[in-house]
Amino acid sequence: MSKKKKMSNGKFLGIWVPFLVLSGAVIITVECVAPSYATILDTYAARIWSPLGKGEMIKTPAKGSENWDSNYYKQSFAKGEKGEGSKEANQNAESVVQKIAEEGMVLLKNKDNSLPVSTSNKIALLGRGGVDPVYGGSGSGNVDTTTCATPRSGLEKAGFTIDEGVYNYFAGQVGNYARQNIVMDNYNGSTFFIGEVDPTDYNDGSKFTIDANETAVVFISRCGGEGLDLSTNLKRDAQTAASQAVLNGSDAKATNAQKEVNNYVDGQHELELSSEEKGMLEFAKRNYSKVVVVLNESTTMEVGDLKDDNDIDGIIWAGSPGSTGFNALGEILAGTVNPSGKTPDLYSRDFTKDPTFQNFAINGENTYTGVTEISGGVNGSKSAHFVEYEEGVYVGYRYYETRFGSDEASYNANVAYPFGYGLSYTTFSKELVSSEVTNNDVTMTVKVTNTGNVAGKEVVQLYYTAPYINGSIEKSSTVLGDFAKTKMLNPGESDTVSITIAKEDMASYDYNDKDNDKFKGYELEKGTYYVQIKDDSHTVSKDGKGNELSVNFTINDTIHLSKKSDDQKDITNKFDNISDMFKSTKTDGYGFLMSRSNFETTFPTKATAADTKADSITVDGKTIADGLKPYENVNNDADVQPTVGAENGLKLIDLRGLDYDDEAYSKILDQLTDDDYDNAGKYLVNGAYNTPAMESINKPATEDHDGPQGFSSLMGKYKYATAYMSEPLLASTFNKDLAKEMGTAIGEEALAMNPTFSGWYGPAMNTHRSPFAGRNFEYYSEDGVLAGKLAANVVSGAADKGLYAYIKHFALNDQETFRTEALCTWADEQTIREIYLKPFEIVVKEAKTTIDYISDENGTHSQKEMNACTAVMSSFNRIGTTWSGGNKALMTDVLRGEWGFRGFAISDFNLYDYMNTDQGMRAGTDMQLTWLASDTMPFGRPNYSDTKSGTARQAIRTAYHNVFYTIANSNAMQGVAPGTIITYKPSGWRVAFWILDAVLGTFLVCGTAWVAYRTFKFNSKPKNEESTQN
Repeated sequence: MSKKKKMSNGKFLGIWVPFLVLSGAVIITVECVAPSYATILDTYAARIWSPLGKGEMIKTPAKGSENWDSNYYKQSFAKGEKGEGSKEANQNAESVVQKIAEEGMVLLKNKDNSLPVSTSNKIALLGRGGVDPVYGGSGSGNVDTTTCATPRSGLEKAGFTIDEGVYNYFAGQVGNYARQNIVMDNYNGSTFFIGEVDPTDYNDGSKFTIDANETAVVFISRCGGEGLDLSTNLKRDAQTAASQAVLNGSDAKATNAQKEVNNYVDGQHELELSSEEKGMLEFAKRNYSKVVVVLNESTTMEVGDLKDDNDIDGIIWAGSPGSTGFNALGEILAGTVNPSGKTPDLYSRDFTKDPTFQNFAINGENTYTGVTEISGGVNGSKSAHFVEYEEGVYVGYRYYETRFGSDEASYNANVAYPFGYGLSYTTFSKELVSSEVTNNDVTMTVKVTNTGNVAGKEVVQLYYTAPYINGSIEKSSTVLGDFAKTKMLNPGESDTVSITIAKEDMASYDYNDKDNDKFKGYELEKGTYYVQIKDDSHTVSKDGKGNELSVNFTINDTIHLSKKSDDQKDITNKFDNISDMFKSTKTDGYGFLMSRSNFETTFPTKATAADTKADSITVDGKTIADGLKPYENVNNDADVQPTVGAENGLKLIDLRGLDYDDEAYSKILDQLTDDDYDNAGKYLVNGAYNTPAMESINKPATEDHDGPQGFSSLMGKYKYATAYMSEPLLASTFNKDLAKEMGTAIGEEALAMNPTFSGWYGPAMNTHRSPFAGRNFEYYSEDGVLAGKLAANVVSGAADKGLYAYIKHFALNDQETFRTEALCTWADEQTIREIYLKPFEIVVKEAKTTIDYISDENGTHSQKEMNACTAVMSSFNRIGTTWSGGNKALMTDVLRGEWGFRGFAISDFNLYDYMNTDQGMRAGTDMQLTWLASDTMPFGRPNYSDTKSGTARQAIRTAYHNVFYTIANSNAMQGVAPGTIITYKPSGWRVAFWILDAVLGTFLVCGTAWVAYRTFKFNSKPKNEESTQN
């Protein structure tokens, strides 16, 4: 047997050297690149495997404080395992979700008291939504639905038997039908199919065996999603690349999608019944003893035909009900729960006749031309678009009640259901016990009595009517002032409810001195004001004698309000550069506001070619094209350099419970170093889903997470994180106490998360300007008072558990289409203030919490009330031509100056050049929701371009101040007493990298030694021996 030849040195080196070089390269890469990705790895490594996540925080108390109680928040449930929530906190939250659904689902129709339904009746769940319901929408409101109650489980839990044949048929069809799929900010990548099962496939009834008393529960479902709006033209939107990919397929999904598209008629939109849904309803009416329609969506639909159809027995709006909401649907159908929800939006009969329709999404010519210089948006887009709020203050019920409210025939021809409408299984009477009008307020006390046979709750709604003078300040004929909900009333039982409204809250904002009295601001115009209790926006409540529950007062001379009683500064026009888009006469290229003086001739129209010419339309002295040019820093020589490096010895916990303007904040800010300024991006740009740790002042890193429907699954799922219902379902409860209970429940979840969540990207509270808005499922209502009052309670409940809630998206972010390009939003200042800023203003001013803190060197605890709203998120859109987060008038002058907001503001997700970080910082957006970009981290946003000037450093100092205030007064301080030192165990991913480094390093050292030894040995051999190895 021949002796095996040894490997030549050349071959040996050819194998080993690349391995050693690769090992060295991996080590260098890990050590150089990983720190740039630290925030991302801390956030997302745990989603892969929880031990890889952020290292545990270690709190070491100062000597003498070891026995102090530093748990400032009562935690009702034990913490979950690492990377998880608490099962018990989740169960508590799910019980709250069910209560909200029980009080929020709206009974729109109940012909001849057809509902409730006997549980002896078998239920046929007809429609895709019955087996594949909508729980929310895509984007930050996305939730994990794997453990959610279903329509079937909810009805079975209520005692119903489900028709298996029908259920299995529809369940088997789901995969054969394409449904709307909104891909964030990607129109061509999205589809807008309704996706209902073709009724011709089952129309002859042969596929089902139907019992004599069987009830059909017919689901009509609609989705929503972040980044795009619902389709206003299905034929047009069937041409997207994603839709065409479906249609050009060779499977059943393609065939059925083509059938659906073939049935589209010109002008058909997503929020009217499709041909397939109409066919399904006809089948149900022919074959079942009762037909109940369930509207499973979080916007309104055109349901006037269903209301008028005598063969439809009942309609229930169920919203997107979250984890346990479908249990409530079963209870309502069975009658074990009496519905008490009221519509949070008016249902018009024809959405194409709404004044917002022509100025929304892509219904007209709404892309600017003549734009030559502009910072890029999504995918580097340099396009600019616009939306003009020409309807002014006449949004939703404000328009329909003002234009048609005095003519019942016209009203019924245009409105299916008013705002604030909802039926009950019982009846109520209302009696005005007393009314009091003082110099400042109006109080109405109402006795509500259950006059029926079933226990139930009722909502008392207070509206006001301000005097309107033709051609003067625009005013709706009726506006919701406040509301209250009774306790559960047994038959014959009464509850007395008092509601007070300040007269100043009935003032209108006159931004252009429309009444010619040489004043711009809030005014109570002279005349008679009517305050009424109503059953809904259209129907005044009457007592048993037929008397309206109403009171009035007269103002003899117009009152000018320099500011309201809860404002911090005088109110003056802040948005003249936006209002200037609207002219008093119709002018090519400019907006024209609809007026109550003549709705018909002032009704909004589609944009024209003249409206697109950005280089010739001049607003506030410069063209739109000029206004869209990239931002450039402008410094103020008067801005002095702040003190740096002071040795004051303060830590963040020392600030807890102190007023925002307390001297201690100045002292801790003086401790900031030049490095804290020069590398401010490390702390203030790097703010995606966290606020970074700052060791010098013992500021802990925080976990901040999406979204409005709970801690969502957008960026990874959390075990035992509750899927909350959509916000309109909470709005329809009209129950402030229940809203606070929701806030407390999510606060409990935050405390029980491991690690603790300190910030919550919610609630979202933009206005339902159009039913087609893609994110209406994240927003409460078309009415700012309803949205604001409920959100204030949610924020208060969350703050009671130390969770700071980022109210969002501030502001006028009421359209998704084009939002991350350059979407210029134009509205007059009256509309901005009275409609779109209103819910935010209410939350900032009214949300309260009591904070607990250690107040002396002996560990004594004290408490004080403070504003609960300490975090705000700005929006993607531009207000006029200025990005909202870079709009100083919005982010500083109004938010902080007028309303007195204290806390920090963060941007929406910032991956785009137009969201300039310097601009945001100087305008009042303190932190960026992004990652800090670097040479080794190519995405995210870079550090500030200017960190040296006095202007830049004063802005950075203010941002630190705002962040410190919020965090000091949050649950991030749980377990931290004055003097406590905070350190962290290494992150799991970091330990894994160290192990990898050690393994590769050992391999590199040993391998290098081996190669050197082998090469030396080879080279030392005699030539003749070497030759025998070749």
